[in-house]
Amino acid sequence: MSSKFSKIGFILAVAGSAVGLGNAWKFPTLVGQSGGSAFILLYIILTLGVGFVIFLAELSIGKISEKDPVNAYEKLAPSNKKAWSYVGFTMVGAILIVSFYTLVIGWIVKYVFLSITGNLPMDLEVSKAQFGFFISEDFLSQFICFTLVFLCVFYIVSKGVKNGIEKLNVWMMPSLFILLILMLVYAISKDGFIMAVKFLFVPDFSKINTSNVLEALGLAFFSLSLGVGTIITYSASLPDKTNFITSTLNIIFINLLVGLLMGLVVFTFIFEFGYNPNQQGPGLVFISLATLFEKIGVIGCIFGAAFFISLIFAGITSAV
Repeated sequence: MSSKFSKIGFILAVAGSAVGLGNAWKFPTLVGQSGGSAFILLYIILTLGVGFVIFLAELSIGKISEKDPVNAYEKLAPSNKKAWSYVGFTMVGAILIVSFYTLVIGWIVKYVFLSITGNLPMDLEVSKAQFGFFISEDFLSQFICFTLVFLCVFYIVSKGVKNGIEKLNVWMMPSLFILLILMLVYAISKDGFIMAVKFLFVPDFSKINTSNVLEALGLAFFSLSLGVGTIITYSASLPDKTNFITSTLNIIFINLLVGLLMGLVVFTFIFEFGYNPNQQGPGLVFISLATLFEKIGVIGCIFGAAFFISLIFAGITSAV
């Protein structure tokens, strides 16, 4: 690392890493299907009880060693360097995640263009066919979009901690919140907003079971970027006298808030047009929502562009 994060830069960088595409197509649906605020409460308990402790441990490892994940374990366990160095190779998981994110962000770039030009599909079947063709046969468009995103990520990372990653997150994270709030203000005027609020926040403890506990635990790990070397790498550039506990709580709060804001925006339109609220994954964004935005007309094109741009912000901050 070329320099140190500022305190706010570190919080926004790690929050940016945690806030990703799952906040739009995984977290809200999981909350709605699994008991609403009952699942949110379960998620918070597991995040604070399990994820919080592991997050602090990774922060400490990175800060004390000031090394990357592989060399951090070697430095902290000098008597058994070789064995512990293999633990650091969990960062391979981060490489796989970046590969996935770069590809999907490329898809989003394509849909920003479709939104701006008013070429989003108006029919679900047409939307499915268009998306299927794009990801399975339109390799030239995919390659162009992927290359643009890859070069963007490469450039940001090459600029280092202070001038690259921190500057990106200090600009993109507030921009993401501004876009989400503007979209939420518009969503509040729709009839589907009340149904979205009920879907996400009315507690149903009868839906809490072992499967949901495991889902919440997995979500806690994923939302805090645990176990893939990201926290260790970032905390190696952590400024001195940083309050680990306060920083961690801020990161947890930002991630939860983005997920809920995304959920309110997404499900307002899902309920407004009578679509299936139980779907999740890329189909929710690239098929269902793309169709809904086109049905709204000119406002929908603007709204769709803003939504897909917010996903680019969430994806890029995770990819770097």
